Amino acid sequence: MAAHSTSNVEIYNNTVINKLERYITPADENDGVLGFLIGVSSNGSPVRIVSCALCKQAQSFNEELKQIQLLIPAGLEICGIFYVEKCAPSPANVLRKCKKLLTNKCWELISVDKLLVVHLEYGSNNLDDSNFYSYHSNQNQVDECSVDPVDVTSDLQDSMVTFRLQPSFTVDFTFENNQDILQSLAQEMELLQERLSSENTVYHITNSNVLIQCDQVTEISKDAACERLLDYIQEDVDDGFDVPGMKSKGGKKGGKKTKTVVESIGVQVLNNLSGNNNTTPILQYEQKGLKSMAIGLPMHVVVLADKSTPVSQLPALFCQGLCNQLKAMQDNLFMYYKGGQFSTPEVYHFSLPGFPHLITTVYPKDKSEDELESHRKDLHCKLLLAPDRPLLRRANRFMFADDPNRSVYLTNTHVGLPPSGVEDGREYLVYGTYAYHHYMQDHMDDNGWGCAYRSLQTICSWFRHQGYTEKPIPTHRQIQQVLVDVGDKAQKFVGSKHWIGSIEVSTCLDQILDITSKIMFVNNGAELSNKGRELAVHFQTQGTPIMIGGGVLAHTILGVDFSEVSGEVKFLILDPHYTGSEDLKTIQDKGWCGWKSGDFWDQQAYYNLCMPQRPTMI
Repeated sequence: MAAHSTSNVEIYNNTVINKLERYITPADENDGVLGFLIGVSSNGSPVRIVSCALCKQAQSFNEELKQIQLLIPAGLEICGIFYVEKCAPSPANVLRKCKKLLTNKCWELISVDKLLVVHLEYGSNNLDDSNFYSYHSNQNQVDECSVDPVDVTSDLQDSMVTFRLQPSFTVDFTFENNQDILQSLAQEMELLQERLSSENTVYHITNSNVLIQCDQVTEISKDAACERLLDYIQEDVDDGFDVPGMKSKGGKKGGKKTKTVVESIGVQVLNNLSGNNNTTPILQYEQKGLKSMAIGLPMHVVVLADKSTPVSQLPALFCQGLCNQLKAMQDNLFMYYKGGQFSTPEVYHFSLPGFPHLITTVYPKDKSEDELESHRKDLHCKLLLAPDRPLLRRANRFMFADDPNRSVYLTNTHVGLPPSGVEDGREYLVYGTYAYHHYMQDHMDDNGWGCAYRSLQTICSWFRHQGYTEKPIPTHRQIQQVLVDVGDKAQKFVGSKHWIGSIEVSTCLDQILDITSKIMFVNNGAELSNKGRELAVHFQTQGTPIMIGGGVLAHTILGVDFSEVSGEVKFLILDPHYTGSEDLKTIQDKGWCGWKSGDFWDQQAYYNLCMPQRPTMI
């Protein structure tokens, strides 16, 4: 696709283009494909398309549009649609399709005035500006539009502010019998949404004195850009006397302003009980035999706002996010209602490949992962996710920095490393998240003998983080007991300081996690430099960390930088022999996690590589 100096549309995520292009290949199942384009529509700026989703059934277009809106953060919206047809793209064909598909009811769900429409011709060879159109609902006309692909997905985060609202509501309702319980719940959920939409709802910016209510704002101008709220957030600072709880606030004259790095801005949801209510309460008594029920709704809403958004516009976004999540919770309550019993809804956020924003879904608390498999398959289909790996299990959830369940171990310590320097090289890296396990952790002195155990723990952490297992990370003693149980070691091995190697690591993965592994053998370290292509294929197809053992040392390989031109390869190594604190800067600067050339390996010692194979599951 050609870039333009001026454009009506910017596609901020190259993955979107790749997903669209796969539908123009001549495959029978592609004919009739229909989907949604998700993005940001700001006044005076081009529409920014950041992700896309599939509509499974054209006849349920409106319902599926609503479902997609419940999955994305408030602040993003459905900015367009795409479809596949055998006819060539033209304004007349696009207008015909839009008039047929986009009913008045549909436009009630879409907030943009001009809808981006991508007409994909079945069997065509490429995707260019001739596929992109802008549909004006009010004028009932179609215009051609230019598109500017932007490869840097981080630009979305750089241009947006993330807000998090975590209120907890309790829905109390009465009903006569189980036949009307769902209707009674729906009525109460609607009333709750009405209360949140009222002028009495107040939003308090956490750790600040800022209150926002409709167009009334304290501390900061209501016309100020919302990114200015960061200047009003208080933070703990060192007063030099070790006095806890000292605060500093920026943004006000006389305040000691310190630079605050904030992952997201917390927002508390309050209700102004005094309000402006001038009505007289009326009490009506009616004697009936009623049952009552209370359902807790622990919410966790994510809202994205362009940094330039005026503070006065935030209440509408917050309300939209709250109401959307309440609708998602109601859908979940209805879906899993059985025999007069409801399952408590729980909110999960996911950072998914191809999405520069979070996806949010609701799962019932008391249902197992196996019971939710069909639900996950449906989401994988809608979000165009790989059908052979878990991405939406609870273990895959995104954890914010203040999450109490966040791992105490450093994760993905390779992120932020400088390039390896391989000329014409391409990086093939571990997929997803792993935890760095190394010497002296967990109050265990394994210095000098536990490196392979730690590498095994890192691999196990990868399978946990990716949702393949919920089993805890095995301890050294548990690893030793497994090897005794399978007859590989004598009983006295348990509690010893004896080393293990790649074969033992493979055995433990099989016994503990039911994970099979391939073993690669090389006669000496020099031979590893000839294995760049094979290792690249492993990271492309499996994406798992590799344990390598040889001589007296064990390491974890997280990736390779391999040149098809020269054959040169460098290895991304995670070293379990580190004994220090969880200091990422030290770990990277001192090379405990870093790129290594072929001479890193002992040129005379043989090596075995344990290459875990990920199971096919969802």
